[in-house]
Amino acid sequence: GGGAFLRGMMAEGAPSAALGLPAAEAGAPMAMADAVMAKAAPQGNESAPTLRSEFADTAFWTTAVNADADGTAEISFKVPDNLTRWKIRVWALGDGTRVGSGESQIVAAKDLMIRPQIPRFLTERDQIVLSAVINNTLTTEQSVRVVFEHADGLLKLNSPAEQTVLVPADGSTRVDWVAAAIAPGKATIRMSAFAAGDSDATEIHVPVNVYGLLKTDSFTGIVRPSDAAGSITVTVPEQRNPEQSRLEVRFSPSLAATLVESLPYLIEYPYGCTEQTLNRFLPAVLVQRTLQKMNISLELAQQQQIMLNSGRSWLGKYPQHWGQPPEIQTRDIRPLPAGFGMGSSTLAKWIQQHIDEDQKSARGLPGTFNPVFSDQQLNVIVSAGVNRLTEMQLSDGGWGWFSGSGEYSSPHTTAQVVHGLTIAAQNDVPILPDVIQRGVQWLQLWQTTQLELLREGDRHRADPNYNSKLPYRMSADNLDAFVALVLSEHGAGDVAIRDYLLRDREQLTAYGLALCGLYLHRLQDQPNRDLVIQNLNQFLVRDAANQTAWLQLPEQFSWYWYGSENEAMAAFLQLKLAATPQDPVLPELVKYLLNNRQHGSRWKSTRDTALVIESLARYIEATGEDSPEMTVEVLVDGQLRRTVQINRENLFGFDGQLVLSGAELTTGQHTVEIRRNGRGPVYFSAWLTNFTKEEQIAAAGLEVRVQRNFFRLERDDQQTDVRGSRGQALRQQTVKYRRIPIDGLTGLPSGTLVEVELVLDSRNDYEYLLLEDRKPSGFEPVDQRSGYVYDGLRAYREFRDDRVSLFLSTLARGQHSISYQLRAETPGQVTALPASVEGMYAPELVGNSTSLRLSTVESP
Repeated sequence: GGGAFLRGMMAEGAPSAALGLPAAEAGAPMAMADAVMAKAAPQGNESAPTLRSEFADTAFWTTAVNADADGTAEISFKVPDNLTRWKIRVWALGDGTRVGSGESQIVAAKDLMIRPQIPRFLTERDQIVLSAVINNTLTTEQSVRVVFEHADGLLKLNSPAEQTVLVPADGSTRVDWVAAAIAPGKATIRMSAFAAGDSDATEIHVPVNVYGLLKTDSFTGIVRPSDAAGSITVTVPEQRNPEQSRLEVRFSPSLAATLVESLPYLIEYPYGCTEQTLNRFLPAVLVQRTLQKMNISLELAQQQQIMLNSGRSWLGKYPQHWGQPPEIQTRDIRPLPAGFGMGSSTLAKWIQQHIDEDQKSARGLPGTFNPVFSDQQLNVIVSAGVNRLTEMQLSDGGWGWFSGSGEYSSPHTTAQVVHGLTIAAQNDVPILPDVIQRGVQWLQLWQTTQLELLREGDRHRADPNYNSKLPYRMSADNLDAFVALVLSEHGAGDVAIRDYLLRDREQLTAYGLALCGLYLHRLQDQPNRDLVIQNLNQFLVRDAANQTAWLQLPEQFSWYWYGSENEAMAAFLQLKLAATPQDPVLPELVKYLLNNRQHGSRWKSTRDTALVIESLARYIEATGEDSPEMTVEVLVDGQLRRTVQINRENLFGFDGQLVLSGAELTTGQHTVEIRRNGRGPVYFSAWLTNFTKEEQIAAAGLEVRVQRNFFRLERDDQQTDVRGSRGQALRQQTVKYRRIPIDGLTGLPSGTLVEVELVLDSRNDYEYLLLEDRKPSGFEPVDQRSGYVYDGLRAYREFRDDRVSLFLSTLARGQHSISYQLRAETPGQVTALPASVEGMYAPELVGNSTSLRLSTVESP
């Protein structure tokens, strides 16, 4: 009486085909016939069960079966241990265009069946109800002894393991056990049902996930030139895995390395319009001159570069000619989703170096090519760029986007070139004098024309009845501010434009205001310059947590040059440097610009990358970073742990890092202090990583944060009036839900619909992030199909057994939310471990939400 049987049937409406597909039993032997229960045994007149443990979604699949001359083919396979209805599909291909298909079904069943009802996974510390449904298809009522067994010591049973129930004929009865998950691993659970008429037993393996989270708390700070030290306080939790604790502190006195890393992108940009021709060489000149003013050995700078904000990773195998990869710091190693391997910022730098060398080699350039480090290489590039710009200058003295027949001079492009060539000439780049002078003359003529248009507009303002056919303008704009600034660099231009810019400054974007402020500064008009700065400060946002500041710009101009956030920030930085060089907001503006580099080394375009480099070079010179001379001490709880001397000679070669791990980090609060003896600022960041097992895991995150909200959804249907096809009024039922916040252990009846809302708060624009929400045990997603979703954020969503993974290709600065729905199914008290967000190629970019304890009760 312990065996299973198969029932076969032909699907309704199945097409007939010469496949020989039987409509009766397939006669497939069950895989469970090989296994015999080892522990629980039958008693008295109970039947001996066969243990079912091999479960599968697909019983059999093959690519090709050859039929005999009669068109008949036989297939033998072992049916898995599932007691279910199996659907068989067959497709046949004959000579020519002869095709056929057929379907059939078989049912694997037993007279007495036990069906476990167990969640896909458990989490350590969960207390949950594990159930089994006993189905009796016999014609008589059965007294069934049900036994629960578990191995490995991962579960603790809080109810009797053996229960006896009466199962009616052709009916079912549910049996419950309350179990606690007490240790992580893979729990083996056996459920057996013994009766006189038949018996059954199953064995399944359920993952028990470890309770806790690898949590990283991020800190950042600046020791300003006017200060002697800066400090942060970190807290190491008591409940943790001590061997996974790690504190990393990094510090740097200069932004010079950042400037160097941006140059290859500009040099190698493959197109040659006027702006890109200029910005291929001008930033390299600025950076090289900055390093030379610092008396830094260019050879040493080429060999060793340090960055305070780093983090890119690589997936896959490496070409043999790259050699052996570097040693990877333990903290930098992070598993990437979907089995894509590991991520490491240390490894990323090594990989990027070889990628760059391979790309340059393919273009016939030396693998170590960076023009900053070679006067000869830089001179070749500068000479070619200047010659090209000279050739592109149009006959009227201006520049257009390109050159040649049909091109015309553009005031914006001409202003860019005149400004850039002026800076190049100031840095000893030989340029024919008349090239710049002709550009200045073209800009003067353009400005004179615009002033005439503005004066004609004044006549319309003064007299509404003024009637003239002459063209006019009613207000000055951003381009007027840019041209006025460039002309003022040559002592040229008509100062009459100042009054128009001040009158119409409300019409200017933040970028235009910054340009206007720089123009007023060159005119030594301090009162009006400060007025413009006051106007700009209304856009200024400061974030004390990560010590950044930025201009909050409206989005309606983002596609135009005067709406560029990075260029506006760069111009604002130059204005603040000129007006208030000791302003504490300056390093915050710089840090924001550094954090918003794309691919770790550049900004959005060649134009804004060049302008940001120009601004940072001026910042280095204005703040004394061009002459660091200091001793940096790192103290932990007052104990000196690291001392580093930094000067011009070793600026690119010192080791600015302290790492404490394992037993070096004791439970409790620790104070990390960065002391500086000497001159110059010190930028520092710290990361405290712990695998925390605290009862309530707190949220963490600096550059990006995630907050998770749970809501119970209650139907709140409404009747609405709609128009029918003939215009008649109709009443229509609208399905709506009311969201009620879930605050923790409030009992949710099983079957309750729950919405999970994930709210991301990003301090910057980022690319390629992974947002993961760890589901509570016993909750199942309503929508189980993975794929792209467009719910607030565009994300690729994967539903996994114990989590929902959301892959974000981009994340703009600001707050965003994305939601999905779960259904509470299994009674118990369970933990939803924190949701987390991390940069897939930047290990330091991490954040997590709080954990939450949830309770589900039996539905009444």
